Amino acid sequence: MSWRDFLQDRKEDITDLISKLENKFINTFIYPHNRVKISTLPSSWVDKDDVLLHASFQILVDFVEIELARMTLSSLERDSLWFFQHWTYRNPQRGLDYIESMIDGSDPEIPTHQVEAYEEILELYLWWVRHRDQRPDAFDASGYHAQTRNTEFEIREFGSHLDKFGPALREASTLNQKYYDEDTLMLKRLMDIRPSLWT
Repeated sequence: MSWRDFLQDRKEDITDLISKLENKFINTFIYPHNRVKISTLPSSWVDKDDVLLHASFQILVDFVEIELARMTLSSLERDSLWFFQHWTYRNPQRGLDYIESMIDGSDPEIPTHQVEAYEEILELYLWWVRHRDQRPDAFDASGYHAQTRNTEFEIREFGSHLDKFGPALREASTLNQKYYDEDTLMLKRLMDIRPSLWT
């Protein structure tokens, strides 16, 4: 058997191997699907409870702005994207348009549970990208920052500092706990719709 015959017999295997290597290269270096780039966190240390929250909602944002947005592209638009653009295409408005088309009631073939899931996806997405960041800082809202703006104290004076600014600190702590509870509730809601995050 010659090399040519051998290669001809193994043509399907070789083609399959090349395809697997190509996919491995793309998924490792160009668009790694198994990594989450969290755009809402600083590059400094962050506690893991916050990483969990931000990573989960980053996945939701990517789902809406990348996966659902690509669903609105025509085959001509998909074909016109450059190779790298295909893997990194992001369009928040197109993702929202796709969700609206799923929940507007114009297609009676869409099951009710799917419509409800898309309504929840929309609500969670909008809360994360538009409303959550609009919450006032707890220390500003409580007046603590305004009261302490020109105040310096040594740690040994912390007791008198607490006497003077304690009510504002308690109010800030209460508001921070309210924010934390809201974040936790929304994270639980996101976990409840996890089975719907596919295209």
